[in-house]
Amino acid sequence: MYEDGTRPGVGDSDDRPEARRPADVYIPRWRSGPPAAWDFAVTSGLRDDVLLSSVMDREAVLTNYEDFKENFKSTSTQCQQSGLSFIPMIMEASGGGWGKQARRVWSELAKKHSLAAGELTSDKDSAIQTLQRLSIILHRENARAILRRSVGAGG
Repeated sequence: MYEDGTRPGVGDSDDRPEARRPADVYIPRWRSGPPAAWDFAVTSGLRDDVLLSSVMDREAVLTNYEDFKENFKSTSTQCQQSGLSFIPMIMEASGGGWGKQARRVWSELAKKHSLAAGELTSDKDSAIQTLQRLSIILHRENARAILRRSVGAGG
């Protein structure tokens, strides 16, 4: 909210440092060290501008968007200077794949969960199960969004 009581609208550019919000999720102590800012985003490898690179390398759209999120307004650098780890948590909408940095986070969380729960599954199996669950959730929500649009359009 601005000093005059108004709020920035969607798409408004608010470049004030105190208006920055690099994290969708703030982790006060990540990896037994400094806090982390997790920035979640979903992209699509089916966009016209990335389709060819997605066909050549299935990771390309994820890697490019991770790079974009880190470099946009120097977010990663500013977080580092503030003592935060910036981690873009990028997911691909149609295939449900995750970027390298997000996969490392989910793998680490799955390992910690297995240890805490006393599960006998391997760390890799636990991470794969976590990623599969998240992918299914994304596909289910995509289907719901499509159904809402078709019902709203009179179909």
